[in-house]
Amino acid sequence: MSFQNTLHRAYGPIGYQADFKAFPEDFQVNEALGVSPSGSGEHLLLRIRKTSQNTHWVAKLLAEYVGVSEKDVGYCGRKDRHAITTQWFSLYMPKQQQQLLTQTDRQWHDFKPDGVELLEQHWHKQKLRRGVHQANHFKIRLRSVCKLNAQEALTTQDKLQLAEKLNQITKSGVPNYFGEQRFGREGKNLESAQKWFAQNQKPSRREKSMILSSARSYLFNRVLAQRVADNNWDQLIEGDVPLDSKPSGPLWGRGRSAAMDDALTYEQQVLAPWAQWCDGLEHQGLQQERRSLVLRPNDFTYGWDQDDLIVEFALSPGQFATAVLAELVKLNQAY
Repeated sequence: MSFQNTLHRAYGPIGYQADFKAFPEDFQVNEALGVSPSGSGEHLLLRIRKTSQNTHWVAKLLAEYVGVSEKDVGYCGRKDRHAITTQWFSLYMPKQQQQLLTQTDRQWHDFKPDGVELLEQHWHKQKLRRGVHQANHFKIRLRSVCKLNAQEALTTQDKLQLAEKLNQITKSGVPNYFGEQRFGREGKNLESAQKWFAQNQKPSRREKSMILSSARSYLFNRVLAQRVADNNWDQLIEGDVPLDSKPSGPLWGRGRSAAMDDALTYEQQVLAPWAQWCDGLEHQGLQQERRSLVLRPNDFTYGWDQDDLIVEFALSPGQFATAVLAELVKLNQAY
């Protein structure tokens, strides 16, 4: 079984390449919470800027610092490690815990791990949950953009061609693929899914959720890639299930697919080789869901700094910046 994540591109072949995440400042993410802190309650909200650190590590440090369990730390989503990212965390701190911190004179200005900066704090009534934030705002520098094969410097005509694609993305969006990071390093999560569903080699309890998410995402990408290949990924066809007036694809689970007619045929044909995976997802209790096939970045702008392309845009939770960038250039990652 092959797990190559070959994905068709909506706007033709990729003729350019660029260095991606050469430095942390090349990939900046600012999480927009979308709600105002209540000002009271037993959950302390912390807005933190982290540089070259992963979300789980910061959450663990916060739990250790205030003496609570890691399960009492909430956040809306994991942010990239090789980047500068700003995001919110919540700490469950009942009155007894608050008093203990006061008695030990623990001050937040002493919380200064490497690559971590506390920007603000507020009390709130609820724990932060995955995906509850409003959006992620990206500012990305693609360095040394050049032609793909010859590695020649860009001409004025090259920049005009890239501008056409950038304008297409602004107008019509891109295929809403799950990014490769969803599948683990070198697709390890997909290999684990195959061992689980086809060979009954069950993963650890800690790994299950991650593997299930990866498997659903991979099947969705397969359906979407076929729709892109047939040039109808952004058009409603017979039997489609519209989300915000755009076609959707399956996040597999129990129950009958909501798609019908031509749209259902796409799903059945593409997923037929993956029947064991579909059965495995159903037996784990996941329910059928839908995800839009179209990603429309908001507030999209771009500009050039010599041969570096700088793009800025906002995405909803669960959408991947790499899905946008991959329509422009081949990404040469520095790590």
